[in-house]
Amino acid sequence: MVIQKKDNATGEIMDMIIDLWTKMLEADAVHDDKICSNVETMQRRADEAVEILREKLASLHAIALTAVDSAGSIAANEADLLSSLSKERLVCADLQAQRDRLKVEHEKCLNIEAVLLASLSKERLAFADLQAQLERLKVEQEKQLAEEKCKAAELEADLKKTQVCT
Repeated sequence: MVIQKKDNATGEIMDMIIDLWTKMLEADAVHDDKICSNVETMQRRADEAVEILREKLASLHAIALTAVDSAGSIAANEADLLSSLSKERLVCADLQAQRDRLKVEHEKCLNIEAVLLASLSKERLAFADLQAQLERLKVEQEKQLAEEKCKAAELEADLKKTQVCT
């Protein structure tokens, strides 16, 4: 009966250890997925911004060539250039705002990562404590089993003595 209770306790501890280990693996996977998603989003946004800038640069280059070829239309081209420059400034301001938002999101991700790492560290400490408890229970169980074997051997020897005497 005593051994069965200890086996149940050991089983419960093993279940807790397995559950804890599963939670740690799941948290690690969620963390990795979030980082990959954030990096892919940042890369996609950067690619889009570069493409916009290339288009604007090509547009400015075409406008500049037209201005050189058409000396009479310099004033009109200047207005176009100023309009394009104004648009570029708006695009640049938008890109800076996007960059700032990405920085904030990145900081949030770093904070989440720090929290997850701290949680993982705590979970690992708890796991180590549970393993130590399990080892102590095993040693204690082995000790009690050895004591019970000794008692059984003594009782058997006493029984043989009483049988010989009678």
